[in-house]
Amino acid sequence: MKRRQALQRALLFTGATVSAPLYLSLLSGCKPSGSPTWTSSILTSPQIEALSTLSDLIFPKTDTPGASDLAVAECVDLLLTECRSEKVQEQVVQALTAINHRSEEAHGKRLNRLTEKQKESILEQLEREVFDGDQSDLESGYRQLKSLIMLAYFTSEPVMKNQLQYAPIAGRFEGCVDLAKDNRVFVDNNV
Repeated sequence: MKRRQALQRALLFTGATVSAPLYLSLLSGCKPSGSPTWTSSILTSPQIEALSTLSDLIFPKTDTPGASDLAVAECVDLLLTECRSEKVQEQVVQALTAINHRSEEAHGKRLNRLTEKQKESILEQLEREVFDGDQSDLESGYRQLKSLIMLAYFTSEPVMKNQLQYAPIAGRFEGCVDLAKDNRVFVDNNV
């Protein structure tokens, strides 16, 4: 064996060893306990309620399962606790606290106790502020929070199996194909 081949194999083995747990955890998905009384090690009860409400606003129940049906809030908490740095955890916690604070300032109640129309107006204001280029104090925390909510929702088993066309083993490449009549989004292992 030549030196170059030995180095390539050693790097490949090291890379596989280091990244295997990450890939396995992503492929197995988030397995929330499903308990209605789960507790968080970093979120307070009002923050958990805000997270659940925000998740349901982003992914409401329609003909597809909603965020609460899939325990997205619990999965986000798990991802936040186990997979994010302390800095990101603090940003998300501050964002959830700020969302509840804004809700109380605007309507005198926390986010989860508002009417649907009030919740939607808070979310629209928040989205405008964060994504329209204004430098908000909660911008990075909200962006992290929303990405975690989307990750938890789209990697849940019911969504992967029933809403997305998941191909666990890639086939040959076909560059120009007609879409199927069900128009589901195609997803591969690079989610």
